[in-house]
Amino acid sequence: MPTRLTHSTEYLQRGFSDAEKIQMGQELANCHSLIDQQETKLKNVSAQIKLEIAGIKSKEEQLTLLIQTGYEMANVKCRLEYDKPNVGEVSYVREDTGTVVKTRAMTEAERQLELDLVNEANAEAAKEAEANASAAESAKNVTEFFEEQPTPETGTGENLAKTLDADESEQGEPEEEDDDEDEEDGPAVTEVVGGR
Repeated sequence: MPTRLTHSTEYLQRGFSDAEKIQMGQELANCHSLIDQQETKLKNVSAQIKLEIAGIKSKEEQLTLLIQTGYEMANVKCRLEYDKPNVGEVSYVREDTGTVVKTRAMTEAERQLELDLVNEANAEAAKEAEANASAAESAKNVTEFFEEQPTPETGTGENLAKTLDADESEQGEPEEEDDDEDEEDGPAVTEVVGGR
């Protein structure tokens, strides 16, 4: 005998209790908060990405301009040369290529400084000439001293020869009296010992 069904599940409308409504309200508020957070994050990331894109575009434009012009403006070290190309002018010469980039007239201060440098250079040259003259005078004095007062040990050349001649003339000629005395006494006697 078949059994009768006592229960059935049907898809029907069900009302919420107050507790369920409060819980769903809290979950709804959490959803709104999460959405706001994500949208803020999306805006920040989007702004960051937009800045990065703008930076890349700026560099792209700069490189395009440099390629088109073929040069860029930069600080380049230059050497100043005075009185070039004309007296009273200053030339600016690039140190990397050696080309003159501009010229201008000297200022009053630069002209005065140039005069001071010339005076200093003349003073240095005078000091050097004086030092050379002093050294030459000293060498001359030493040479004259040794030439005027030679000794047999250190003298050379004519001064030594004169000194030796003077010494010989003071001594006079060698005496030969001993030989004369021997000749006056007669023939020399030779003593033979142990001979026949």
